[in-house]
Amino acid sequence: MQDVRNITTGGKMHSIKHKIAKDLEPLVYIIFKITGLKYFLKILFGFFHVVEKLGYHITLNHSYSPIPDTGELRKNSDIWDRESTLTGIDLNIEVQKFHL
Repeated sequence: MQDVRNITTGGKMHSIKHKIAKDLEPLVYIIFKITGLKYFLKILFGFFHVVEKLGYHITLNHSYSPIPDTGELRKNSDIWDRESTLTGIDLNIEVQKFHL
């Protein structure tokens, strides 16, 4: 059984600490280095629950996530700023107005 403190990436073993450190923003990484993994996770999960009670839900930014990375959307704003011709799509505006 694989040690839960390790994960396999590309056939190589990397500690969770290295994976976390690679993915974290600098300020969070500093907190992680000061507190260590155990207390860092307590802080992280505590923060998650507080934010969730405020009506927000924190999700990981991952390519498989159905939730878009808004930073990437902003980087590619030229795609979203232009009006589409919607080729092949009939919006049938008059019928939609009738149903209002």
